[in-house]
Amino acid sequence: MILPIYLYGDPIFKKPAQKVKKIDDKFIETLKDMFETMEVADGIGLASTQVGIPYSFAVVDVSAYEEYKDFKRMVIINPEIIYSSGEEIMEEGCLSIPGIRAEIIRPNKIVLRYQDIDFKVNEIECDGLLARVIQHEVDHLLGKFFIDYLSPIRLKTLKPRLVKIKRGEVKTHYPVVIPGTRKVISPEPQSREDV
Repeated sequence: MILPIYLYGDPIFKKPAQKVKKIDDKFIETLKDMFETMEVADGIGLASTQVGIPYSFAVVDVSAYEEYKDFKRMVIINPEIIYSSGEEIMEEGCLSIPGIRAEIIRPNKIVLRYQDIDFKVNEIECDGLLARVIQHEVDHLLGKFFIDYLSPIRLKTLKPRLVKIKRGEVKTHYPVVIPGTRKVISPEPQSREDV
C-alpha cells in the first residue's frame, strides 16, 4: 500500500522520534508499505516520520546507482550515528520538500549503530552516497531537514517556496499530507516529465 508522505511543516517533524521497542506483524507490513511508497516516489530513503509514524526507523535502497547495484535494501531501527569523519558536498532533495534541492556539506564517512528486523544490534561503516542517505534519514528522526544546514541567506531565498509547501501547494506524483491537517492530496496520473 502506498502511504502518503507528510510535507515540511507538519508537527510530526517537530520532535525526535520515539524508540521502537518491539517488532510485530503490523510493523513488518509498515516496512513493506514504506519500501513500496519510496519506490513509487522515486526516493532512495524514507524515514518513518515522513509517513506519519513517530517511531525511530527508516528504509534505504540505493541499488539504482551503479556503484551500489549489489546493495541489499536496508531497514534501520533506532539508528544512531556514533562516528563521522571527512567532509563532502552533495546535492540533496527530500520527498517531504518537493521541488527544492540544495548542495549540503556532510561528513562523508560514518559508523551507524542500528537494530535490524530481527532486533539485533549492528554497526556498519559506510561512505559516499550511502552515508549521506543514512544521515539524511536519521536527521528526519531527530526532527531535522537538509535545509537546516543552509545559510540564513539561502534559507531566506527559499522561504516563499517553503510557505507554499506548508500550505500543501505542491505538485507531486505521489500522495502527500497537508501539514497539520491530515488531509491527503492524491495526484492525478501524469507523465514523469511533469514532476
